[in-house]
Amino acid sequence: MFKKNKQEIYVGVGILIVLVIIIAYWLQDNTSYTVVPVNQYSQSGQQGSKNVVSSKNVLPIYTIIVGGSTNTFELHAHDIAGLHTGPTGVAQQGLPLYESKIPGSSFAMSSNQETLILDSKNPYTVDIYGKSPSFINITVMVSKAGDSKPTIYVSPNNFQTVYGSKTTINLPLGNGVPVLQIDTNSDGVVDSQVTMKLQ
Repeated sequence: MFKKNKQEIYVGVGILIVLVIIIAYWLQDNTSYTVVPVNQYSQSGQQGSKNVVSSKNVLPIYTIIVGGSTNTFELHAHDIAGLHTGPTGVAQQGLPLYESKIPGSSFAMSSNQETLILDSKNPYTVDIYGKSPSFINITVMVSKAGDSKPTIYVSPNNFQTVYGSKTTINLPLGNGVPVLQIDTNSDGVVDSQVTMKLQ
């Protein structure tokens, strides 16, 4: 029982570290980003001062949480330059290795969930690969500066992953509802599509 409590403490500390990194990133960034037409971004601001923009115009931060036994799925993200954030293999003592090569991204994992944090300055491909049959829960939290709490979207209850399946999470730039595209056998053909529900 002591090992389980110690493990839960490590997971909690890991999540706290990720949150501190995000807050530090926001505080050191002297640039304000606002959504402009045609998927282009304007940057404004000067050293030592921040422009105040409406929270409705600030690009969101996405936090994707996949819950379930982590040996039954893997959560990966790639940006348009091909950089990766997510698991990379198995390290010593059976602990998984992961990387966060996408600028501004973070990744954490425990025995029952994987968490991925991305800004929305660029489009991403976010995939969940099934390693064995399992029920998982997918949560996407959309946080904007100035909002008192994030907007939370969830997958349907009893969402199932199977060996060889790939579920792509389409994250809308700016505003919109995330959509799950399910390829049950990873043949490149989307077999079904599910719009996530507002919690």
